[in-house]
Amino acid sequence: MSALNLSTNGPAISASYNKIVNAQAPSNPSPTYGQWALYTVQAPLVSAFQNDGGKESVLKVQTTGEGELQELVEDMSDGRIQFAFVKVKDPNTTLPKSVLVAWCGEGVPERTKGYFTSHLNAVSKVLRGYHVQITARSDRDLTPEMMVQKVADASGSKYSGGGKRAIVIRRTTTTSRK
Repeated sequence: MSALNLSTNGPAISASYNKIVNAQAPSNPSPTYGQWALYTVQAPLVSAFQNDGGKESVLKVQTTGEGELQELVEDMSDGRIQFAFVKVKDPNTTLPKSVLVAWCGEGVPERTKGYFTSHLNAVSKVLRGYHVQITARSDRDLTPEMMVQKVADASGSKYSGGGKRAIVIRRTTTTSRK
């Protein structure tokens, strides 16, 4: 199995993650505005004549940014495994929420796709504290509107104020006499 090396670029990964976590909530009124750090997995180059034992994939910071989430979606590559840690505003509460995006493009070689789940498990331990996880393979699976909708759907504050009558249940206790 190809392990995911998180320590070679550990300081850069931690710095970019902490920058997003500690940033103020996005102030732009656009619902698809966010702050992100995008990470890519560099797979080892292995030829068919090489024993790949001991080779490992390396996680590295690809970009960080702030703006419309479409910019982040456009940075997702069909031939790569990538992860993004994103901060957006919850449309229900306007509170900041974090999203972990796990991307395994359709053009990733089959052998590498097999490592995606173990890489995701390792990354989710480093990029922790997210409210929503989205796993995507193509542009159809990942749009800015869909990302914000997933946050809204996961929000605990989706209440409407009218129309329902409250049902009151009264509990009575009886005591028996002997």
